[in-house]
Amino acid sequence: MRLWAKFCLGILIFSCFSVSFASEVFTASYTEDFDTTIYNIADFGISSWEYSIACHVGTLVVSRVAGYSDSLNGLRLERSGNFGNGNEFFLKSTKKLNGSRQFGSQLLAKVTSGSSTTVQKMNQGTNDPFRPQVYKFTQFPITIEFYLGIRNIQDMYSVQGVGFQFKNGYNLGSFCLYTNNLPTYWQWWWDQDGSNQTQIAVNGATNPLPFFSVDYNVGSNYYINRERPDVRINALFSIIQGDTEKNLDIEDITTPWPRKVGTASLELEGTPSSRTYGVTLTFQDGNGGTGNNFLLKDETEAYSIPFSLYLDGGEVTNSIPILWDGLSADSTVTKAITAAPVNLSESQKLPAGTYSDTVIVSITPQDSNLAVQ
Repeated sequence: MRLWAKFCLGILIFSCFSVSFASEVFTASYTEDFDTTIYNIADFGISSWEYSIACHVGTLVVSRVAGYSDSLNGLRLERSGNFGNGNEFFLKSTKKLNGSRQFGSQLLAKVTSGSSTTVQKMNQGTNDPFRPQVYKFTQFPITIEFYLGIRNIQDMYSVQGVGFQFKNGYNLGSFCLYTNNLPTYWQWWWDQDGSNQTQIAVNGATNPLPFFSVDYNVGSNYYINRERPDVRINALFSIIQGDTEKNLDIEDITTPWPRKVGTASLELEGTPSSRTYGVTLTFQDGNGGTGNNFLLKDETEAYSIPFSLYLDGGEVTNSIPILWDGLSADSTVTKAITAAPVNLSESQKLPAGTYSDTVIVSITPQDSNLAVQ
């Protein structure tokens, strides 16, 4: 009887955006709002003398994992975009309003934690700490609703049928999220080198995430306050395994080099555009392996073979998301999944039999208009 290795790769799809980050005590997710209908700002529960109207941009939620009691010492956005004088963005309207077709606009954040709600303008350039009164968060989840406030327009009825686009081409830009371990807000404010802060992954990744994935810049086909754009991209995820990839004869392996055990495939369908999309893949060992070790076990579970798993040549770590980005609509991309025994000579000394493992591959979309099937 020979020594066989059986690999089974299963799929688990996450359609929401909640993945652990940093200390693994908190989770963060962002969902873009594709309905950019403009309303009176009071309809969003906001009072401001600077803005009479606004549209909803998206929702950022920070949650604490059950079983923990840790507080969060603060949140800060690091953003890309055009900043100056607190009047960050200019919108161009499809027709004149009050004798003008250009209107100043600004990103607003409505922060709710427990019974406390505060509203602030996000006008501190690339460093946007939330205000001292919401500095230390002890109640979760923290929900941050982002809005685009628009100046010098009387009310929502004045803009019925009027579309808006960003004139300066930044489309609200992108953001990363950070927390810190300093005891006071003002110490963090002057923490110029960032040595006391920790990045929080949003939707499972640490790369900058756009507030708007839809292109609302001048010259595009999409407008704020127009019909909701059909920009949904469908992604069909599959793992392909041939018979020789599911079953390997370990006694025939003469070198520890990785052997192919499957192929991860992503097929994207939707309207082609210049932007790209991303997902994260997370591999979880069914036999309880941790770190970079996965385990093949015999039928009695008395013996096991530690093995390493690789995605497109990069070593996989249990339960750690791997970013797969640069995906384009109307395309199919693949990555090879390979495996190799951690110690080939020791593995070949084990009793003959069938050693198997089931690895669950979880996929999470990084863009709120990307639907994975």
